[in-house]
Amino acid sequence: MRCDTLTPLLVDVAGASKLLGVGKSLFYQMASTGSLGPTPVEFNSKRLYSVLELRSWVEHKCPPREKWIEIQKGTDDNNT
Repeated sequence: MRCDTLTPLLVDVAGASKLLGVGKSLFYQMASTGSLGPTPVEFNSKRLYSVLELRSWVEHKCPPREKWIEIQKGTDDNNT
């Protein structure tokens, strides 16, 4: 398998904002106000976002963080 054809699992703010189709300024604003559901993971001193979580969040119609956390809890309960 060629490495240049792999889809990343984690992306930085630039990649996450690009995936969502918004600028970095708006992305930061959404993150700070709680309108962005997914939160970053700390990985090797970098803040990265899960591509799978961003996609799932969009599929759930982009709920605010508080609601997203509740949705995630429900998903986790169903998987245990």
